Amino acid sequence: MTVDDLRAVFLPYGALYDVSIPLQESKKETESPKGRGFAFVWFVSKTDAAKAMEAINGVPLRHGAAEQSTLKRAKGKKGREAAKEALEKVQENAQPARPVAVDWSVSQKEWLAQEQDAPSDNEEETTEQDAEQPEENNTSTAEEDNEGDASNEEALDDDDAETPSEPPKLAAPEAGTTLFIRNLPYQATEAELKELFRSFGPLRYARITMDTSTNRSRGTGFVCFWNRESADAVLREAAIVESETTATGLESSLPKSNPFAVPSVITADPSAPLVSKFSLHGRVLNVVRAVTRETATHLEDSARRAREKGDKRNTWLLREGVPFPTSPLAHHLSEPEIERRMKSFSIRRAHLSANPSLHVSKTRLAVHQLPLFVSDKILKRLALFAVRSFHEEVKSGHRRDLSTDEKEDTTLSSNAKKNTDGKKRPPPSIVIQSKVVRHNERIDPLTGRGRSRGYGFLEMRSFQHALKVLRWANGNKEVSELLVQWWREELRSEKKKLDAKGADEAELRSKRISTALDNLEAGSKSEARGVLRIEFSIENITTALRQIIDEENSHQAAVLNDIKLRLREETFTRQSIYEVIKSFPHIVRLLYVHFAHIHYPHLKGSREINPTLSHQRLTRETLLSDEQMHDFIIQSANNSHERQVLLALLTFNKAVLKTNFYTPTKVALSFRLDPSFLPTSEYPHKPFGIFFIVGAEFRGFHVRFRDVARGGIRIIRSRNRENYSINQRTLFDENYGLARTQHLKNKDIPEGGAKGTILPNMDADPRKCFEKYVDSIIDLLIKGTTPGVKEPIVDLVGNEEILFLGPDEGTADFMDWGAEHARERGAPWWKSFTTGKTAATLGGVPHDVFGMTSLSVRQYIFGILRKNNLREEDITKVQTGGPDGDLGSNEILLSKDKTITIIDGSGVIHDPNGLDREELVRLAKLRKMISNFDVSKLSRQGYRVLVEDRNVKLPSGEIISDGVNFRNQAHLLYKADLFVPYASANKGGVTSSSLEVLVGLGLTDEEYISNMLFVNNEPTSFYMNYVHDIQDIIGRNAEGEFEAIWREHEETSKPRSMISTELSTTLNSISQDIENTNLYDQECLRKTVLSHVFPATLVQQVGINELIQRVPASYLKSAFAAQVAASFVYAKGPRASHVDFYNHISSMLEQS
Repeated sequence: MTVDDLRAVFLPYGALYDVSIPLQESKKETESPKGRGFAFVWFVSKTDAAKAMEAINGVPLRHGAAEQSTLKRAKGKKGREAAKEALEKVQENAQPARPVAVDWSVSQKEWLAQEQDAPSDNEEETTEQDAEQPEENNTSTAEEDNEGDASNEEALDDDDAETPSEPPKLAAPEAGTTLFIRNLPYQATEAELKELFRSFGPLRYARITMDTSTNRSRGTGFVCFWNRESADAVLREAAIVESETTATGLESSLPKSNPFAVPSVITADPSAPLVSKFSLHGRVLNVVRAVTRETATHLEDSARRAREKGDKRNTWLLREGVPFPTSPLAHHLSEPEIERRMKSFSIRRAHLSANPSLHVSKTRLAVHQLPLFVSDKILKRLALFAVRSFHEEVKSGHRRDLSTDEKEDTTLSSNAKKNTDGKKRPPPSIVIQSKVVRHNERIDPLTGRGRSRGYGFLEMRSFQHALKVLRWANGNKEVSELLVQWWREELRSEKKKLDAKGADEAELRSKRISTALDNLEAGSKSEARGVLRIEFSIENITTALRQIIDEENSHQAAVLNDIKLRLREETFTRQSIYEVIKSFPHIVRLLYVHFAHIHYPHLKGSREINPTLSHQRLTRETLLSDEQMHDFIIQSANNSHERQVLLALLTFNKAVLKTNFYTPTKVALSFRLDPSFLPTSEYPHKPFGIFFIVGAEFRGFHVRFRDVARGGIRIIRSRNRENYSINQRTLFDENYGLARTQHLKNKDIPEGGAKGTILPNMDADPRKCFEKYVDSIIDLLIKGTTPGVKEPIVDLVGNEEILFLGPDEGTADFMDWGAEHARERGAPWWKSFTTGKTAATLGGVPHDVFGMTSLSVRQYIFGILRKNNLREEDITKVQTGGPDGDLGSNEILLSKDKTITIIDGSGVIHDPNGLDREELVRLAKLRKMISNFDVSKLSRQGYRVLVEDRNVKLPSGEIISDGVNFRNQAHLLYKADLFVPYASANKGGVTSSSLEVLVGLGLTDEEYISNMLFVNNEPTSFYMNYVHDIQDIIGRNAEGEFEAIWREHEETSKPRSMISTELSTTLNSISQDIENTNLYDQECLRKTVLSHVFPATLVQQVGINELIQRVPASYLKSAFAAQVAASFVYAKGPRASHVDFYNHISSMLEQS
């Protein structure tokens, strides 16, 4: 039998992790090694292993099972004939079938216990077989748990660690003959390890240490020689290898042959003659002499303290109070109670491992299994009593005191107030907060408060106090009687207060309390659900920081954001992620198979006559379900960091809804992701969809908050390599924030907010990156119909998706290409795919030419003047944004005020008497910066400071040392009476772009070309009328929002910036709710609302009924909801009730 035969026999019963057949040595070099008559088959699932054992035990097996399996799977006449011929050749020389005995594998100690009384003809052979048994109960030392934290002498002598309870009848090994091996490949076997070191001398044994929780190799092991000379020879050779291949070898007076060697145990060439003696599966082993158990115990304690000190997440506190078999607490608890606590420990550990933003608080305790009568006051009393009792028991010698390390830990609660004003105050309580969690909807008739949920929290002033409470009260059977006693006292106190009131309600509660007291006196108690279970609380790091940081303070909010980014960066570096992936190739392969079985098109029900090579390979691979894959990763990973990285890969697999990965031709990889994997603590507003794009020279994202959404595509430029690394880490967060801001801005148009970002490599061409970004997204938006070029993909979204892209930083000149490329790819919506297109050739509506954004800004200026009975000529204005930009130039050309300051990219210009209007108009028409302003037209009090200026003296006598800093801080020097928020005043541009999208959806290709494209370089009458419609709609929406903000401010005195955000949030929420109703299905109402959405020129050209037929239903429904929500919120304000909305809809129905 071969390994392939065994795999073919056992594979039908479940996924296999490994199959191995131990071999015996050949007596002659020409002979191939033979099996020892037994083998090990390792299943991923224990359930599958049990099924296989039941089915195969006692069944005759013979060589040729693998070929038989190949014959069954063979396709085509030639394939079947070749497989049949191979099977016949094997069966000619095969031995007769033999029944096999299948049983569970046991540890070496159990096997020795079973075999010690059995006779043996060859003791040496038995010892050899002993070494081949799998060791499930191997113990590990500090070296195995914390490789690299201690010195090279940190390995336990294996004879001390692995000696069974009844040792074999062999002499104890000589001191120094046992060596500790690091960097063992996880797939290495003990036979391979023994074979590798046999060349140095006779071996007593070779063993690989196993993790008892995962039953997998720890990547370390032991080899023991019969004499010390052989062990010394190994160490000498290992020292030479280390000094020659790394930068950290033994010091020598001789020059190193490789002074530039990298200090790594896996960078040396394993095939080189020098290192081949210590190479196994491509890894160079690291060898040191083992130490005794006493030394190992000391080193383990030192390493544990170092780990705890460096553990910023305090994960070691998870073990505090857990009834492990060796802990005294385990002897005082019942079996069900121990099982509950161990289950809680496992869940908490997995939760902490899966989320790097969580940490264990040192001062906050979670108290479980509280009696339902316990109040906040009783819980606080328990904490105080526990601390006092702990001190008394330590003093009397009945309890061990805190350790020296624990006493030196002076961690205080973030809520512990410090006395900073110097005044004398009483010392703060050791209990900062006690809180019993209660139901909101279920009221306790006895107390009048919400009914307890049976758990609560204690915030202690210091770590030491929290530790004392936990160690005294956790699992303490005395606590139950104390709680009842204190409850009785609390009831009596409450009854006195109620009797003094004398009201009817108070009298009723007093009677209930009397009944409860009588029951207590009679011996009836409200018992706890077992003794208390107290644990250190798990908290979100950023949530904990928010308790001590004022997010309204922009500086502190920036600090919080920086901490969040650093936590993520330091936890998962690119190198650490790569190392994990490289260490688990078998898991990466299983993850790929998991991905392929979902997204490889030919595996989704199609049966090809000539299956591809990929199809043939995938159908032979082991496929694990999501749950099996998750469990296998948990079992296989050696630490929490590895688990988090591998589980992130599984999360990615589950989040992908469609991809062009298997498209025959592609310029970049694109993935449509389900955003539900995003943690709400960091991304509180869930997007509708995410696109992730990876090219050879760039990476990018596209985030949208509604199905129908539009937003610009921004290219993120990097000044240098360091800046590029920062941009890499923050790319998605920046994209998410931009899309969210755009969503607030797009509140009264059909499209929700969206944004795309592209990060080119340092030497990449931004235009090429944009083109590949767009083309790979189109791969996921239209169905492939060209075999061998663009074929259909697996689409788990299920609905057609359309993206609308706009210009942003670095992409304004690329919009024409985007629309034309979409047309070449056969997209029916190419006319609307991009906005900001060239007007003459592609029918775009340029914002700057027609002042679209400025129109909305001007509406707010007119509103302010109107409300305050002011003339524009009489007011002064400070303008950020110079005459070189479209907003700044249009504002100058349209306004009649006295502009006293302008700040732009070139610097600052100021004149308290007003900047010369004619000179400003000249610059605006030429689109020139203020650096071109004729300074001779400034008054004596005026000045201009450019960014390149140094040590400029102002008319006031002030010296400006740096022009850049002055420009960056200039907006803080001037006071404004009113500030109009960006999301409100600056929305004219997005309204224009939205209506540019609509005309592309509403017109056929022929109608679009004849009406929207210029004729003889002149716009058509339809085009100009449509532009005027856009301008009217912008003015109407801006005026409606201005009136709503002004009215709300007058009624509530809230800052207008806050009202603007409330309006946007309320409007988006109501719009989303309307889309989920059947209001759109009411035909009369639908036509009435959409008649206000479609510009009059478009309706006259096409007709309302035809437009409803042409425009996609998802777009129409979104437009309907946005129009209804905007008309309601602008009329009634953000605080309007459901009754107001009902009346508003009723009014609209009457009009229809």
